Amino acid sequence: MCIRDRKYHDYLCGNLLYDNFNLTMRQNLLFILGALSAMPGAAATDIPDGWSLYDLIPPADRVLLFDYDAEGKKLPILWGFDTAWNDYGNMLRGVRYSRGADVGVARVSFQPWAKIEEKGKLPPMLQENLEKRLANVALNERRVDIALNLDGGENTVKAIYGGLDGANNYVGDPDAAAEEYALLIDATAAAVEEAGYRVVSAAPFNEPDYFWNGTPINVFDKINRRLKDFDAYPRFRDIRISGGNTLNCDQAMPWYSELKEYLDEGNTHQLAGDFDHYADFFATVRADGKYATADELHNVMEAMVGVEYGMQTGIWWGSAEQARGEFMKASAGERLGYAENRKAWSAASVYRAPSGRVQAFLGCSERQARPSTYKLVSRNGDVYVDGFGPVREYVASLPGDPNGGYQTDQQRNAETVLNITRGADIQPAIDGAYILVNAASHMVISGKDGNTNNANDIVQRSYTGGADQHWAFRHVPETQGGDFSYFFITNYGTSQALDDNNWNIEVGGKVISYGLSGAGVQQWALEYDGDGWFHIRNKQSALYLECDGGENAPALQQERTDNANQRWRLIPMGSPVEFDAPSAPTGLTAAGRNASVMLEWDEMADEVTYMVLRAEAGTDDFNTIARGLKSTAYLDNTVTPGVAYDYKLVAEDASCNRSVPSASVEGETVGNGMTAWFPLDNSMDELAANGWSMRTHEDPSFRAGYKDGIKALFFRKTQYAQLPYSAFSGDSFSLALWTRIGAASEGDYLFSTGVSEDETLYLTPRTEGEMRLVAVNGDVTRQIAVPAIQDWNHVAIVVDGGDVKLYLNGECVGSDDFSDAMPQCRLLSYLGRGHGLKDTYLTGYVGDLRIFNHAITPETVKETMTGEYSGVSQIVDDAEVVAVEYYSPQGIRLDAPAPVGITIVRTIYSDGRVVTRKVIADRN
Repeated sequence: MCIRDRKYHDYLCGNLLYDNFNLTMRQNLLFILGALSAMPGAAATDIPDGWSLYDLIPPADRVLLFDYDAEGKKLPILWGFDTAWNDYGNMLRGVRYSRGADVGVARVSFQPWAKIEEKGKLPPMLQENLEKRLANVALNERRVDIALNLDGGENTVKAIYGGLDGANNYVGDPDAAAEEYALLIDATAAAVEEAGYRVVSAAPFNEPDYFWNGTPINVFDKINRRLKDFDAYPRFRDIRISGGNTLNCDQAMPWYSELKEYLDEGNTHQLAGDFDHYADFFATVRADGKYATADELHNVMEAMVGVEYGMQTGIWWGSAEQARGEFMKASAGERLGYAENRKAWSAASVYRAPSGRVQAFLGCSERQARPSTYKLVSRNGDVYVDGFGPVREYVASLPGDPNGGYQTDQQRNAETVLNITRGADIQPAIDGAYILVNAASHMVISGKDGNTNNANDIVQRSYTGGADQHWAFRHVPETQGGDFSYFFITNYGTSQALDDNNWNIEVGGKVISYGLSGAGVQQWALEYDGDGWFHIRNKQSALYLECDGGENAPALQQERTDNANQRWRLIPMGSPVEFDAPSAPTGLTAAGRNASVMLEWDEMADEVTYMVLRAEAGTDDFNTIARGLKSTAYLDNTVTPGVAYDYKLVAEDASCNRSVPSASVEGETVGNGMTAWFPLDNSMDELAANGWSMRTHEDPSFRAGYKDGIKALFFRKTQYAQLPYSAFSGDSFSLALWTRIGAASEGDYLFSTGVSEDETLYLTPRTEGEMRLVAVNGDVTRQIAVPAIQDWNHVAIVVDGGDVKLYLNGECVGSDDFSDAMPQCRLLSYLGRGHGLKDTYLTGYVGDLRIFNHAITPETVKETMTGEYSGVSQIVDDAEVVAVEYYSPQGIRLDAPAPVGITIVRTIYSDGRVVTRKVIADRN
């Protein structure tokens, strides 16, 4: 074979696969094209494909699976706000952030600061304090119920109620104190009812394990018993008695267990203690038939865990901001997935809100978190996370003290909400410098008089390109502290930040520029409205950025409306500020291959990028599977065999204007064949026609392999390889490879596909003296077990629906019906690892991996073992040519064969087979 290009010749000479395998000419040419596609400037880089658009996702501590379209689990919660910390701003922010949520309760304190002289009537001081709390409760937009709770700590407690000594030990007569407390709680309830509210719960003590230094359980119990005397206290027939309200959830069960005979409600906080005790507490309370409450939530993690184990009411300590407010709304919908990390004191969940919005929530303990990561995995298609994508896997991290210290500086009380979207209109991924344009005026956010000095007003002006009109959007880091769902918006030239002037939370407050401090007044949330437009919300005020008027109209903060003067487009800096949409793309065609569909279209005169939309044929459920494309071709190698799809294109210009979609075309895979071939001989290159690649999370290592001169991929306990998401998506498939298993590989995984330990098909070469091919689907497990292997062996797995065969060195060594155990979702496919969090990685070698989209025959199994299978069989007379592609020896796509020299010609047939040949034209 004559190779005239010296650089290319040297590249090929480093790969002796074709010499050692004694391949046919067709194999040689297929190998040439595959090698070309991996070279810089080759066809694979010119034509983007779906698999290459996904980022390489690292492992995570926990995996959260969700199905975007599935029916989720209903776990409604009654939410509330607190006035023990009686703060007007806390309540107002909570009300604004939670609009649309089921907010139905507020916690209000009774105070043992004065004695009840007349039964059922508060003294003036306590009445005045109660009214201050109820004034903030009235900020709620509907009449809420009241949960009463103790607010102690004054010296008068000792004198009046026989409270604490200097060491915080209880002193006094328990019976007398219990009677005084019962009178106080009853009088407070009467005053609340007089104000027009319903009392639903009363907790005699708050955090008694902390404030009372020990166990005044007998006093608590005596109070409960008195309030349950309905002849003496008739109003408590309809009021739940709550306990024990412990700060440390380790103490929740002991207090509750001692008190529960006269309790209607179990209640705990989570500021210290063990995750198991927190979760078990709610489960136990519900199992006892009592009401379960956490009346002092400090983090969305506590709320998620509470919901999982039975909590019915959750009341926020302090304020509810973006993540908490969105979680409150979402919890009235359906939960699509949940995961937790008990050691790290963290949790994550995915919800579909009643509005249809799908969101992920993550959070960790306020005081005792450890760092943790969560991998969100979409089971049923591409999604976008806050505009980033397309993704099937997305890793989010949470901070904490690595040493697990309590309430240290590394405890950040971190929480966040992520918007998960799919469809034809996906928000831009925001991270960079932008021009902030108003939808009503088409003017841009600017500094007044062209500067962004400290305390200077922010206004809208016509775009001039001045330095004061460019703004950098940067995500608040997870280590910032608290809710990190926000952005800092800073002037690109000066780093001065958009700022809520003087911490103002009132409607109409102005926006100024000020030096970046990182405070809540300088944090802003983005809410996508569609067609490239956003609402922008300030963290401190929970109000929205608005400019209403013309030139130099001030930027103010207002309650949300759907008016255009509150909608903003983020046009990348350097792009023109204009709003003329490009014309629709034309000439879209779709050509099927055995595991992919090639899309091509006409080049447009406008300078645009392209979005590819796809829906199952016959539906109108189009999803964006690629965007930002600059080429006029795209290989969709994320398809499921046998499924027909409709495709459309949308053009987008630099100013975020989008065209209407193109006319749709239909495409689907055609024929059976070898969908991927990885020789793994000193390279991760793939040699079939579907553009797939194999990915490793460390640099791959190649060592001497199973035949002289041939290397194989070496796995060394710290590395594994990931295969394309759609590699095993069909009902039938096959996998064949050479492997050598090291002596230290007991229980290791050679291959796995699925999504979790409970939904997987895997092969372990040596486990308790056996090689095992195992399928798990929920509670059902099936396996084929044969003697364990060592040294070099050829292994093949052939799946024909539920019929599964295992081959060893060309011979079938086991078969079974796996129909009821075969995982339905085979999204995550690996070499060298399984799906368990504690699975050990492989020590061993893998070479000559081949994947097929059908159940191969015993003869083909033997051909893959001997190297005789080329992946290209004789073309039959009725096979139609689907596409013919031309490439230079350097892998550059050509419109036609070169008039002189070598042309690589690839012909794709309707049965999915590919023939690659070399054509040499000379000057004569």
